[in-house]
Amino acid sequence: MAIRTTTTRINAYHNYKCEDILSNEIIVGEELDDTFYLIAKEVPYPEKFPNISVNTFNRKGEKILTIRNNRICYLHEKLRSERRGRNLTILDSNNRIVFKWESRAYTNVYITSLGGELYDEKGNAVSPLDSLAP
Repeated sequence: MAIRTTTTRINAYHNYKCEDILSNEIIVGEELDDTFYLIAKEVPYPEKFPNISVNTFNRKGEKILTIRNNRICYLHEKLRSERRGRNLTILDSNNRIVFKWESRAYTNVYITSLGGELYDEKGNAVSPLDSLAP
């Protein structure tokens, strides 16, 4: 059985966790209105919370969600958002997670977990881990 390893830059203060990989930031695409992007910026000390922007589509290539700097700018009418403190979950009408982030404080570090089903403007599935490939 092959073991897959991924080396990323991590931060002693805050990291993002996506599909069990830690990274200090995730950048996929450019912040343009008509294309997919996911930007989870490096969090400088002493900030405690992430700065996340995402523009995602459904399987048909229709825009369903835009978040810029943690603020929802566009939410498709069939989606809803739930906030708990600084954490955010976007759900569809069947209660499936479209996108979410959850930050937790540990003894000496903050970890923000990212999850959901993300699609680009052509309806293709996108993994944030693609940005971490060497």
